[in-house]
Amino acid sequence: KKTPKEQIDQKKQKQQKMDPSSQLLQHLCNSIERFSNDTHYRLDRIESVLVTLSQITSSSQQNSILPSISSNESEFVKRPNLHLKVSEVPKKWYTRRTIPEIEVLVIDSDTGEIFTETKAWQFGVRLISGHQVYVDHFLGNPPLLFEVVDGKAQLFGFKIHAVSSRNGGHFRFEISANIPETNPLHGAKIQVLTNDFQILSERVITDRKAESTLDLSSSDCLSRIPGIGKKYALKFNEQGLKTIKDLAFIDSSPAGKVQRADLLASIRKDRGALTEAKFSELLRDAQAIVQKEEENLEQEHEHEQQEQQQEE
Repeated sequence: KKTPKEQIDQKKQKQQKMDPSSQLLQHLCNSIERFSNDTHYRLDRIESVLVTLSQITSSSQQNSILPSISSNESEFVKRPNLHLKVSEVPKKWYTRRTIPEIEVLVIDSDTGEIFTETKAWQFGVRLISGHQVYVDHFLGNPPLLFEVVDGKAQLFGFKIHAVSSRNGGHFRFEISANIPETNPLHGAKIQVLTNDFQILSERVITDRKAESTLDLSSSDCLSRIPGIGKKYALKFNEQGLKTIKDLAFIDSSPAGKVQRADLLASIRKDRGALTEAKFSELLRDAQAIVQKEEENLEQEHEHEQQEQQQEE
């Protein structure tokens, strides 16, 4: 009996004795046999998988494993596509001065109309520096929340206690909608960034002329008013009028006409370009500035009371 090694050697000798064409034919036959065996194996595997899937599907249908979708559950409810529209913030303002009111609207992007279904919504406000970091502590009392009524809100009472030159060159507000958990839109990210604006030190504007009445406050000296030079400001000072708030207390009604005429005569002394019409306009502007500041203070007080009530 031949050993396995001898059998292999004998097989190799037979292959060597075969002519090239016979060797090629033998090689092809061996390859076909291997491919056939492998194909049968693969087909058996595929058939086994299909049978398994068929059994699982049948079992799921019998035992109601796969949930059925009702007609109501299959309906897709489209959420409104919303964005915020914000009014422009003055591009230049000053420390410790209240920034004018900012109006924010909730807009339906598909219709362009105001989205009024905002019950219990609030707008949260944060301050971002030019370095793209939050600096809410410059506002003095963060976070600031404002009630949204019928898709609208007025944001007020902002005083920034830092200059922009030391904080990236500018600031801007980030305004976000806070939506209650009971609202289907809860979790939606609806926010907007205001335009960039600069905050300068209030000391810079002590003696500098204001560009318009919007840049004035009740505590400003009269020389900052456009059209009032240093000589006129000195004449006002001689009459006990040093600030815009002092001007606001002058009676601008018809009953005070005589008093205004006497005051104007003392200031002009028959010379100068300060006419009666211009003087009356000056008084109206001063009164409007003082009234606006009083309204802002009242709104801040109401806002503080609302925050206290919410905390309680």
